[in-house]
Amino acid sequence: MLHLILLILFLALLPLLLGQGLQTVPELLTGKKARLPEKYVSGSLLFVFAAEGAHLLTLLRKGTLADAMKVMGICVIALATVAYVLMMVGIVKRTLKKSGAGVGSAGASGPEPAEGEKSADPERPDMTDVSESKAEKSKGFGAAGIFAVGIALLMIVLALYLLTGNHLNFYGDMTMETVNALLEDAPLYTINPMTGQPYETGIPSRLTILCLPTLYALLCRAFGLPAMTVVWRVASVFWLVNVLFAALYLARMLFPEGISDAKHSGEPMASDAPSDADHHKKQAALRRNLFTFLCLFLLFAADRAVGLPGFSLLHMAYGARCIRALVLLPTLAAAFFDKRYLLCCSCILAESVIMWTHFGVGLTFVFFLLLVAVSFVQKRRKGGAK
Repeated sequence: MLHLILLILFLALLPLLLGQGLQTVPELLTGKKARLPEKYVSGSLLFVFAAEGAHLLTLLRKGTLADAMKVMGICVIALATVAYVLMMVGIVKRTLKKSGAGVGSAGASGPEPAEGEKSADPERPDMTDVSESKAEKSKGFGAAGIFAVGIALLMIVLALYLLTGNHLNFYGDMTMETVNALLEDAPLYTINPMTGQPYETGIPSRLTILCLPTLYALLCRAFGLPAMTVVWRVASVFWLVNVLFAALYLARMLFPEGISDAKHSGEPMASDAPSDADHHKKQAALRRNLFTFLCLFLLFAADRAVGLPGFSLLHMAYGARCIRALVLLPTLAAAFFDKRYLLCCSCILAESVIMWTHFGVGLTFVFFLLLVAVSFVQKRRKGGAK
């Protein structure tokens, strides 16, 4: 039980640390801050890349899983150290920026007005206005809060289903057999997972670079847990959390704060009053929570046949098909809208190292080209309209 708790903490904290360090780079260069969803998903992909590096180095040296374990440990420690240093640099830079801004504003503010002047200032809200705004905020939280609770309940139901249900489907999947073969301490990909005997003619080289079974086998060896627990249970819930964060990231890009109904209809903004800004934030929060709730809820409706996204999540969440359909593609779309092109490239590269793709690229690359084409056409239309 202790080993299982340690594995859960490891998979919860390490991607967050790696993602925090990775997203600090664009923050230092452009000033664009990242939030929890993109940090966690990018950290998860970086963790997969570390497993791919350990897998390839061990494969080239014809080593065993024990050799891959050493390389993986070095990669994780190195990446975590770099991420921690970048995170500290970002924190120091933000602190210095805030302190500099505070000193500048204090010097420019001049002497404070007298008590009578404070109360007579028409721009300074009184306590009645403050209480009214608080009442409006608590009233507007209702719908968005209800959908947020619904998202939490759906996540609990999905996690319990993955942890306790007899729901697995192994059609066209050999992940568990491959993990067990890797745990035999033979050189990587020399044992046929279906027979337990050495390969006679070998396997395609494109198949040997896929690192997902090696990642799961490394987690089994590192935490002393059986393959069934790691692959069928823990890995499934881990990727479920990434599905949630990918949906939240996409929702924030589709419904950013500050978009009003007047903007949607093409009318000019009437004013930028604080009350309007609060209203826009409430509407954006409502749309985001509704979008995320519908994404999670419709996964149940898509549980009809092999290959559908809902079926992949509910019956094979640890597999590459589920990761590509429900993590990589939504994250790629959101990162493209957010102009985080490094994260876009990470999604494309991640697909090539977890599942068989033609010419080294797959659906994520085609989807990225489609997004580029749509963006180009949209810019041309705007230019022609002007």
